[in-house]
Amino acid sequence: MWTDGDTPSVTPPPLQAGNYTVAEINLPTGWSLQSATCDNTTTTPVETVNPSSIPVADGDAWVCTFTNTYTPPPANTCPVGQASNQWTDLLGIGMGSPKKHKVSAKLTIPNSTNLVDLYGQLVAKNTGAAKYVRFIMKGKNNYVEVNTVTAPADHVSGNFWYGSDLPTAGTNYVTGKWFLQKSGTKTHIPRAFVLYPTYNDPAHTYVNVWETFTPAEGEVYWDVAQGWTPYREIVVPITAPLGPETFHIELALVDNDKDARPVWVTVTAGGITQTVKPTNPDKGDQLNLLVFDLVNVPAGTDEIVIHVYSPSPTIDGVDGDSAALVGMTANYQCSPLSN
Repeated sequence: MWTDGDTPSVTPPPLQAGNYTVAEINLPTGWSLQSATCDNTTTTPVETVNPSSIPVADGDAWVCTFTNTYTPPPANTCPVGQASNQWTDLLGIGMGSPKKHKVSAKLTIPNSTNLVDLYGQLVAKNTGAAKYVRFIMKGKNNYVEVNTVTAPADHVSGNFWYGSDLPTAGTNYVTGKWFLQKSGTKTHIPRAFVLYPTYNDPAHTYVNVWETFTPAEGEVYWDVAQGWTPYREIVVPITAPLGPETFHIELALVDNDKDARPVWVTVTAGGITQTVKPTNPDKGDQLNLLVFDLVNVPAGTDEIVIHVYSPSPTIDGVDGDSAALVGMTANYQCSPLSN
């Protein structure tokens, strides 16, 4: 006799002694097997024999119980338990060039009452040195001081940066300030101030990621004869959507000079790709905040691939610039699944 707990018992013709298997078939959508055991009711105590191997002998009366659970289908493109009401933005301002620099710069944080996390970066050129940096918030003596370089330069005349988590309570602006050594003042090393504010948005849910990159991960220049690396590939994992989605991606690119020399930046996810070739900074001297919206990224896409390339005058016929990708943010907003 067999029963699944939900349907009437079925008594088949007598079986010959031997080993038998019983299994469920054609479970409705959303139902899955949680557990299954079989018991020979002619013996004691109660057995918990796996239905994949039932030792049947003359006179046995086996009863198999299958327990199933129902999991509702996902309501939107975000996997259950992988989304939240939080998303991360990218703010920034350039701070200098080889000819002049700012010792401090202020960034106002929009929607600061919804701020739940905050990270700051101060990026410089490795042609001189700093003593330390401070990230200064509202209020007397309210600052975070960073004395040790967070991401060292990968090359002479490359970039390096200081970074730190910052307080969010009452923070509606941050001033990034350099305290330079003489060499840092003389060679105008400050380059950029970047913030990564994370907000709570009760009205929407997101899959959200953000990362910072060291110069060894994100800096490029075409002159390989001088030991530079012209090409970097960075792979950022992201929780895969359950349906097609728009990936919104922002990148912080530092040290792109005000000249005609480009840096080629390509972002790809699930076969959807976009390329930009900035020749000048767009957030002051010398910072680019690059924005990519990849539409219809297919379900199952679990990584964002970033290519940064300084084109070569001998290979590409273009004199590329040196630059460093120092960080990124990315998210997609959960949207209803169309069945």
